[in-house]
Amino acid sequence: MGFSESVAKVQVVAADGDLEAALEAALSFVPPPQPSWDSKWDSILEELVEMGFEDAEANKRFVMANDGDLKSTVTALVADERSKR
Repeated sequence: MGFSESVAKVQVVAADGDLEAALEAALSFVPPPQPSWDSKWDSILEELVEMGFEDAEANKRFVMANDGDLKSTVTALVADERSKR
């Protein structure tokens, strides 16, 4: 319809089941801007591989999500791996 299923679910919950309000909110939803890669973070990717985190795409995604903070990135990667078990 022009919005993702996850946006629709969030909007239905937020609208307390009012489908008309949820539809209006979903159609007017603007996703937040995606963070851009900072070249200073390249060394973090190397460190993550040395630590045993081999999924380069996941590493990059988590580094961006944590604004280049190594400790937060490692914590998020560990939590992600545990959730997949």
